[in-house]
Order: sequence, then structure tokens, then C-alpha cells
Amino acid sequence: MATKRSTKKVKSKPKTKSKTKSKTKPKKKPFVRKPYELSVKELGKKTDKFVTNFCVGLMAILEMDGLTISDAKFTSYALNVLLYGDSIYTPTTSPYWHEYWKMLEVHPMARDEIKMQSNEEVFDEPFVFIHKSHLLSAHRDLVSGGAVGKFKKELQKMKTSLEECTYE
Repeated sequence: MATKRSTKKVKSKPKTKSKTKSKTKPKKKPFVRKPYELSVKELGKKTDKFVTNFCVGLMAILEMDGLTISDAKFTSYALNVLLYGDSIYTPTTSPYWHEYWKMLEVHPMARDEIKMQSNEEVFDEPFVFIHKSHLLSAHRDLVSGGAVGKFKKELQKMKTSLEECTYE
């Protein structure tokens, strides 16, 4: 006797494309030119961006206490003195600044034009570093030996320098 087998149809899954590794195209990196390949105008834009970012950082610090630069002129000036060199001149930005200053030496007309357009005197940078040096020295003396008078005197010199736009 023959037994009847049940003939159930097994539904098969629809065939899908076999999973193959698709090659993804690598994202193209933007074409970045080296600092020495940029024009004076392009270097100016690049360095202006560095300074703008630095100012945004200072404003963010002041905003933590609900202040603006106009509310706390001396505080913002002191922060600028303390942070400027270490923030503006980094391994990333230094090549651009180097080329920028070098180009301005080669093109004095561009230097004069930038100086005329600038609201702030970026060409007095050495004074920023001198103030920083004096302030840090006075603060170290304050911390190590309690030279409160020296520290206050240095702060007063900085304030006078800021108000009168002179350097003592």
C-alpha cells in the first residue's frame, strides 16, 4: 500500500539580492591650499577668522557672568592679555600668521590698507605680550610671597594703559 505523503507547499522567501559589500565612495576632502599658496586677501580673511573666533571665546567667558565687553572693559582687556598669545598662535594657526606677516612686509600698501580698516590696533601686539609678562610675574610673586601691592600696581598700570592708549 502506498502511503500518501502530504504535499504541503513550503513558501519560500522571495529572493533578494545577495548581500555584497557595496563600495562607498570616500568623501572628497575640500581642497585646502597651504598658507604660502594664498594671496594677501585670502590670508587676511583666514587670520580675521582666527581673531573673530578668539573674540567669540572672550565674549562667551564674560557672558557666563552676564557681562558684555562694554560692561567689563578692563576684565575683557585682562583676559585678552592673558589668553591672546597662547590662543591666537597655535600649531594650526601659526603657519598662516607667519605667511600673513611675511606678505605684509612684501606688500606695504596692503599693510597700510589693513591698518586703516582695522578698528583695533593689532599692530601693537608686542605690548600685549609685555603686559602679559608683567602681569604673570606680579601674579606669581603674589602667590608665592604675598606681593599684593605689586600685583595691584601692575593691574593699575594695565588699566591706565588701556584708558590712555599708551604703554608705561
